[in-house]
Parts: sequence; structure tokens; C-alpha cells
Amino acid sequence: MNPMQRLLTLARWFLYGTVLVPLVIDSSVFFPYAFPKLALFRTLVELALAFTALAAAWAMVRGETRGETRGETLQESQGLASGSVSPRLASLGLPTREEVWRAVKSPLGIFLILFLLSLVISTVLSTDPYRALWGDVERGEGVIGILHVVAFGGLLLALFRPRDWSRYLKLTVVVGFILFL
Repeated sequence: MNPMQRLLTLARWFLYGTVLVPLVIDSSVFFPYAFPKLALFRTLVELALAFTALAAAWAMVRGETRGETRGETLQESQGLASGSVSPRLASLGLPTREEVWRAVKSPLGIFLILFLLSLVISTVLSTDPYRALWGDVERGEGVIGILHVVAFGGLLLALFRPRDWSRYLKLTVVVGFILFL
């Protein structure tokens, strides 16, 4: 396993770790049921994002792809037209520039961008911008919290393959059953 794939595997493990967040309780803080979950979720998302960014940077700098190790480019090994896929990103399993642009231009992407833009504008114009940015201690639902949720969704979509989704959902059911007890 090359370093890029190790980094992405670590990022996936941090995303799997988010399933365990509901099990966290810390009685040493003022809001023992909410704040530890908030802090752990944000930390796991930030670590997953950092490892994904490192993997993408590694791929761009080193130019490593699966196909190049056999003496052919990834496009040639997959029978694709030249320029249709970015080989460095395709080798990581990350979405290509074209796929990202297509998602941004979709109706859901446009509404998400407009929502985030309105959120930032309302934060800047609010009576308490600090609280609008960070949220309160208990819930943390400010702009920063919502950006973490958006990053979490983006990472799930970019990094998870069908078998990862299956594992993630099975783990969610197990954690839900533990909480039920």
C-alpha cells in the first residue's frame, strides 16, 4: 500500500469513528452529553479532511498512479480517452475536476452554495457575529459547525465506496442498538 492510500485509509477510519460519537459522555464538562460529542465530531472531520488533503497533495506532487507502475497511464489501463480523467486523482479514488464541477452545477449543488452564502451573510450582519460564527457551547451550530457537517458529507461522498457505505451503516445500527440498551 503506497503512502497516498495509507493516508486515505486513515481518513476513512476517522470517518468511521464518527459513528461512535453518540457513545461519548464526559461528566467533567458543563454540558456532558452535547459538548464532548461536538468536539469529537469536529476533530474527526478535521483529521479526515487533513489526511485527504495530504493524500491529494502527495498525488499531485509525486504524480503517482496505479497505471504508471505498469508502464502505462491510468487512462490507457482503463481504456479512457486522453484527458477525460485526472490520473492522479483517479488513482486515489477521489472525484475528478469534471465530477466536482458537475456536482456544483447540479440543482442541489447550487442550492447548497446559496445556503452557505446566505449563512455567511447572516453571520456577518448578525447582532452577535461571534456567536453566529461559533454557535453556543452546548450546540455549536454556528457557521463553523455547519461547515463541518458539509465537509463531512463531502468526505463521505468522495472517499466511501459501496462496501464502505455498507460497513458504515452496519456500524451505525450496532451503535444504535448499544444506545437502545
